[in-house]
Amino acid sequence: MFKIVKFIIIRILIAYLFVGIFTNAFAVSSFISMPTFLAAIYSLLYLILLLSSRIKLHKEGYWLLAYWLVLTFSFILFATGEKCLNHYIMWTFSFFAFYYVFKSLVLYLLKFDSGIFNTMLNIISFSVFISSLFAIVEFLLVNFVGVNLENIIPRGRVEGYTPLASNFIRARSFMEESGHFSLYLEIFTPITLAWLLRNRKNKIILISYVSIVLIALFFSFSAYGLVALVIAIFFFFYYYVFSVGNLKSLMKNLFIVFIIFLVIIIAFPSIWEIGYQTVTAKLDVDNSSFSDRNSRIIGLDQYLTGIHLMIGYGSAAFSTLKTPSFISLYVGILMSAGICGIILFLGFLLCTFYRMLQIKNKDMRCGFVIAFILSTIHFCFVDLIYLPWFWTMLALGYVYRTKEKLLPHD
Repeated sequence: MFKIVKFIIIRILIAYLFVGIFTNAFAVSSFISMPTFLAAIYSLLYLILLLSSRIKLHKEGYWLLAYWLVLTFSFILFATGEKCLNHYIMWTFSFFAFYYVFKSLVLYLLKFDSGIFNTMLNIISFSVFISSLFAIVEFLLVNFVGVNLENIIPRGRVEGYTPLASNFIRARSFMEESGHFSLYLEIFTPITLAWLLRNRKNKIILISYVSIVLIALFFSFSAYGLVALVIAIFFFFYYYVFSVGNLKSLMKNLFIVFIIFLVIIIAFPSIWEIGYQTVTAKLDVDNSSFSDRNSRIIGLDQYLTGIHLMIGYGSAAFSTLKTPSFISLYVGILMSAGICGIILFLGFLLCTFYRMLQIKNKDMRCGFVIAFILSTIHFCFVDLIYLPWFWTMLALGYVYRTKEKLLPHD
């Protein structure tokens, strides 16, 4: 029986990683995406293994558990808004299903199949490529052919989404918004690119992969996504530019990618101009988007007094306080769980980051570190903790380091 359960878990985890791109398209319902649905299934299978003593609780992640306890305590005491319960369930599910259970199951499977992790990274690489390729096709069809993909691909929410960058509709691939798509690429592109480099894939595959992803990221016209690209290149060079053995090959590949990108810019000069305007507009303090984000934060200190300063107002504090949502993940945590909560959550992130820095393989360490830095910075401007990608990346980083210890010659 347990062989069957193990077989099913492997298939579900692989499917979960592939459908991670469908956080909006092909949703099960208006609130349940495909990855959320599969995460619920593998969580139930985890409980079966746990109750049958086939798998043990991992005595790790105390920072995250402590944060959840503070959030739970403040939720019980102070949460009165209509969205508080939904957000509490969302946070709890993200902690346990997307991170803890996923990580525990992958570690469990490593005991029987050391190649499962390799398979998972191959699947994620394929998903990144497919979502990027679709984003490019989507952008070209919608803006230059006039094809409405809303009639072809069912979406769970925001069906009338028409984000404009000048006269162009921004690409969002299978995600809810263009910013979500950008975050997905920021998290998984560095890891998958490192994986492809580690396995010495064909140069044509590498160049095609990087080119497709970069073009897709550009077509999303995400201001932070374009800034993240610059940050990623900086860290990429930090890790590789002093490596004499890789430098010549690296420069050659980057030059080819640059030429491809340059040809596209020359062919579509208006697209490049809009991308430039998107970034500069976000940096303009008089910009409406900047002003809106700023206004949501100014004045929040008046609510952080007494016990609320220490443990906040519970999940979805904005709903309890009748204020606009906070946009920033870290501001949201501070308001929901107070100083105790933000310290515990940052402690969890720092411990996870330290473990990534211990990864011995240079390529993979570079990939995970860049993904971590880009995503944690991005969360200063968004609150998308309910999406599975960030948690999956943290779990995979933990598992990869553990895999190196358990299977040093793999």
